Amino acid sequence: MRPSPEALAHSAVEPAGEVAPHRFCAWLHGAESPAVAEAAYDTFAAHAGELDAVHPAWWRVDSPTTFANHAEGSSTPFFGFHDPRALLHTTPGGGRTLLMPMIGANRRRDYLEVHRMINDPELRRRHVEALVTLVAENGYDGVDIDYEHIDPEHLEHDFAPGQGRSEPVRPATSSGSATRSPR
Repeated sequence: MRPSPEALAHSAVEPAGEVAPHRFCAWLHGAESPAVAEAAYDTFAAHAGELDAVHPAWWRVDSPTTFANHAEGSSTPFFGFHDPRALLHTTPGGGRTLLMPMIGANRRRDYLEVHRMINDPELRRRHVEALVTLVAENGYDGVDIDYEHIDPEHLEHDFAPGQGRSEPVRPATSSGSATRSPR
């Protein structure tokens, strides 16, 4: 039985009890074979109590400020999206294992959207707001951000001169603000 959206949202704001450390975790991905993916979720359910966190691959960047739970061009959710075996054995279902779904940007269109967001202060602010909303509305303990191929060397081949690129940005500082890279 899946927890209600209200219960999920509450768990994101106020964890039920002590939060587990994040030392030993697992990722749940779809697989070429449905049998392999099903076995992965069954294995997680059987061993969830041994893990501090789980990162199911449920989301991707759809735009600088939105996320999608399905592949581009499809309306079918990613395999395992909000699967009861994950929800019932993590904090939303009363377990100790943190539920921190992965948000991927590993396909060209997705990582170009991330690059655009990183280089625009207003889009960065709205991206963070969207992340917080996603976590709160779904009752997650957080998210695993998997934004790939966003380094300047990789991106130099993805933009025509003068299009979409700006000065590289260093990762956020501990205060949460992004800073421009030194020249």
